[in-house]
Amino acid sequence: MEPIFAHRPASASAPLPVPVTSPGPRDPAPDIWMDQAFTCPTALKGGVIKRSIEDVDRIVGRDLFLSEVRRRGFQAVENGLTLVIFCNGDPVRLAAARGPLILR
Repeated sequence: MEPIFAHRPASASAPLPVPVTSPGPRDPAPDIWMDQAFTCPTALKGGVIKRSIEDVDRIVGRDLFLSEVRRRGFQAVENGLTLVIFCNGDPVRLAAARGPLILR
């Protein structure tokens, strides 16, 4: 996930803001990060959001994040290093599987 910031000239004296996904000691509080994930416009419209598993593990922890997904009545799938969250109550079906599904 790439951060989106307004363009600033290189000569600007103020430092650029640190994006939510940047590693390091300036990570936002877990509750703020979680709130941002589930109140973004896409999530509020019942769309699909994705989050880096590394970010989820580092900032809030996977168990807490997935508990919140379930509490909201949403579903999530893991693919590679990404969690894909379906922010609605609709069923999730794999449209084109290439092999057996792995369920956890």
